[in-house]
Amino acid sequence: MKTGNKPFVDVIRLRIRLLWLLVAAMIAYVAVVVLLGGGDSRVMNDSAETMYRVIYFGGLAYVGWRIYANKKLLKDRLLRKEHLQKEMDEHRRWVYDKSGGLFADAVLFLLLVTTCTAALFHMAAYAVSLALLLAALALKGGLYLYYNR
Repeated sequence: MKTGNKPFVDVIRLRIRLLWLLVAAMIAYVAVVVLLGGGDSRVMNDSAETMYRVIYFGGLAYVGWRIYANKKLLKDRLLRKEHLQKEMDEHRRWVYDKSGGLFADAVLFLLLVTTCTAALFHMAAYAVSLALLLAALALKGGLYLYYNR
């Protein structure tokens, strides 16, 4: 089971390391926000507070779930083989690429970070960032549904 030049097990181990690095970056993000005085309840409205919690803690939970799922793949050879076949499915890859691919994912990630940060510091910037995030999500989702028929 190889992906490119690397065995799939090495790819999974790399993903796990990168996910742990993301957890560390998320914790460092909170530390920086606290040092800069973000999240002041006098500045934040209820929508911003809710969105910050959904994005940050939801993201942390998602990353934890991906670490768990990847570790499970390392232990079970049959599950790993099945997952590799799913990743190599040409139709799924084609639909993913047509709906924006890696570029759209990077833009969505940056918009999530921007929205989360804006929710903690500035309400006008938060409103604009949230609108852009929702528009980008709608666009990616619409393209995915359009090409996946």
